[in-house]
Amino acid sequence: MDPEPRFRTVDELVVSDPVLGTPGMTVAEAAALMTERRKGYVAVPAGAGRFGVVTDQILRERVLAAGRSAQTPLSEIMVPVARTVLTGTPTAEVLEELLEHRLHYLLVVDPEGTLRGAVDPQDFLASPSAAGLLLRARLDRADDLDQVAALGHRLPALLADLARERRDPAEVTAVYATLIDAVQRRVLALVLGADPGLDLADLTWLVLGSNARREAAPSSDIDSAVVFADSVTPERAVCYRRAFVQVNEALAAAGLTVDRHGATPVNPRFARTRSEWREAAEQWLVSPLDDQGMLMASLLLDGRAVDGHAEPVVQEVFAGVREHPHTLRLLIRESLTNRAQLRRIGTVDIKAHALRPIVEIARWAALSVHSPALSTRTRLTAASGSMLMPTEQADTLTEVFEVLQRLRLRIQLQQRDRGEPASDVVRVRSLAPLDRSLLAQAVREIAGVQKRLGNLLAYTSAEEWTTQA
Repeated sequence: MDPEPRFRTVDELVVSDPVLGTPGMTVAEAAALMTERRKGYVAVPAGAGRFGVVTDQILRERVLAAGRSAQTPLSEIMVPVARTVLTGTPTAEVLEELLEHRLHYLLVVDPEGTLRGAVDPQDFLASPSAAGLLLRARLDRADDLDQVAALGHRLPALLADLARERRDPAEVTAVYATLIDAVQRRVLALVLGADPGLDLADLTWLVLGSNARREAAPSSDIDSAVVFADSVTPERAVCYRRAFVQVNEALAAAGLTVDRHGATPVNPRFARTRSEWREAAEQWLVSPLDDQGMLMASLLLDGRAVDGHAEPVVQEVFAGVREHPHTLRLLIRESLTNRAQLRRIGTVDIKAHALRPIVEIARWAALSVHSPALSTRTRLTAASGSMLMPTEQADTLTEVFEVLQRLRLRIQLQQRDRGEPASDVVRVRSLAPLDRSLLAQAVREIAGVQKRLGNLLAYTSAEEWTTQA
């Protein structure tokens, strides 16, 4: 019997060649091509890895309903810049993109910008990433905060079911993060919607850290921030921060742990206008070691919008980090102070002593090659082959990260079964011999990469990394 397909990444859902057209192709020709290929879209190359797109829905809305001629060229009715996703992206992230933006099709391109195909929501029905869709739909329709709280408490059981089916860790955590997004989005809508003086359109809610990278575990806190529209005055921002207190309380009632160290929009440092965020990011780029600049930049570089329209501006500013080689050197040097380690006795923090070093290496390596990737795995893939991240080491860290995430999930689910709080800190001697061996090997591999990066810092210039990246 053939093994059941696992659908770990979007590549596995692309089963046919792309349907390609031209800007001058007529609507009639496009419709005939779509019928012949039995697909509901035509992609139109626009250069530099970009594509326009025409779908069945666009033909209905912009041609039939508008009374246009069947000889209308596609250039007049197509979406000029279609949303795309890279090959290798976990399926849960792709499904979230489709649902979040209400897309009928999402084009799949490789790192060279070549179109590989397209996916639609129906492609995910056989995928494990569809797990939780019903729960997400119920969260989106929840009438009050009590309903959200009740549904939120179902998340750990769903996570446990996925993990125990031996799903890919990246897929398990991505599904989990997608549902956490849904909880936050619904809570925010209900809290702000109950106050006529507040308007959700005034802000973008960002999720930060592991939830933003879709790598959250049961022990993960909810780190968040807000980008206000520049029209929001300081006085009005105070009113919003009062409402954010209620948001945090509702998240806690839903079983989520809000960050205890202040990474929440209740804190003015994490709730600024777009212009204020840009000004702060420009300062962090120049002086990352001043005023917790590196910490703040690290959090916001991992930021992802779950409600609202403003993209995180820190990514825009730090996209030019290659043009600041001194800053890049400082960022990497400081990240290496968090050394991978494993004591033979006592306790080990799997996150701090093993996972975090990989996350930080991947973040700065990806930035060094101008990659906007967010998840650790896609960042390592993007940086693979660069001077900072040779292909062999990128492959090693990717494998180690997956092993550690699987181990972390298994340990925390065992803690849950025993009625204990989920924690990354475990006693070394409490681990099974195989788990101790896996953890020790993972730490050795990470330490080896850190040692090489340390030597690179000592004997080469940052200008060399960026010119050869």
